[in-house]
Amino acid sequence: MRAAIFLEPGEPLQIAEVPDPSPGEGEIVLRVNRCGICGSDVHMTAKDGYGFPRGSVLGHEFCGEVVALGKAVESVRLGDRVTALPFFGCGTCDSCRGGEPGWCSVTGRAAGFGSAPGGYAQFVAVAARSSVILPGGISDDLGALVEPMAVALHGTRRAVINSETRVAVLGAGPIGLGAAFWARRLGAGRIAVIARSQRNSGLAMEVGADAFLTNTDEVADALGGAPHVVFECVGIPGMLDKAIKIAGPRSQVVVLGFCTHPDAIDGAACILKEVTIAYSKTYGLDDYVTVVRALEAGAEGPAAMISRVEPLAQLPGLMEAMRRGLPDCKIQIDPWA
Repeated sequence: MRAAIFLEPGEPLQIAEVPDPSPGEGEIVLRVNRCGICGSDVHMTAKDGYGFPRGSVLGHEFCGEVVALGKAVESVRLGDRVTALPFFGCGTCDSCRGGEPGWCSVTGRAAGFGSAPGGYAQFVAVAARSSVILPGGISDDLGALVEPMAVALHGTRRAVINSETRVAVLGAGPIGLGAAFWARRLGAGRIAVIARSQRNSGLAMEVGADAFLTNTDEVADALGGAPHVVFECVGIPGMLDKAIKIAGPRSQVVVLGFCTHPDAIDGAACILKEVTIAYSKTYGLDDYVTVVRALEAGAEGPAAMISRVEPLAQLPGLMEAMRRGLPDCKIQIDPWA
């Protein structure tokens, strides 16, 4: 199969032919129909990024058609379209049995992080128990959007939100827009999205924001008071401290942005406000199911985040361009185009 291979930090991915994956016991192989490009892959493959083992195939925002079944698989059938958590896990520990293989206490093996192939390829092997069947009304584009929407859902669930809650979202990328979307569905009172430019202002209003700002000094006026909850969805140094600065007394700051560099904060400000800071890692199976149900019910907004779909051959160049800044909200890859 054709896949995009990680060579070393700071180097473009390389499109190459690699062996097709075979399903182990409890696993299935998907013909990848779509895979979104995640900003975390861009950051982690940078010259000063975390890096991956040489030869890794990245890509975790995928959906596809089941083309092979491993032993003891009964939950899906050949021909089903599914999306899946990019984690295998052992299947028997408390975390795995609770639908959270990303917290597996035995293996924690993640698709795209090591020897297992990821979604930037024509085929990918995943755990059947971590797969969710996509109803016919959900397109491949939306199917590959389930993962980032699950990231946002898991993060918003870390906060306490009710009809009186004033919410500020730092960042208007897919995760920030997803946070606004779920905060609205969870019943938030007012929601403001803050970004450096007006580029995604229309998308922010479409997913449920009440205001879109480019200046944090205007947050309290837009919300009718200081935020009760601030979602940090940017992931660069300085943004967590900014979130703390705009948060109200005894508020919550939830970190969804994946900052891969040391990030100093004003501890005194945290103490004086009694701010609670929570971090959100990934998601569980229930988050995926909730996203799929919302999309099946016709939830408006998420589809507008998808800017374009490009062939696999364009992926290396697109990721390099993303390092320099692209106007697209979410670019997806079709490995068969």
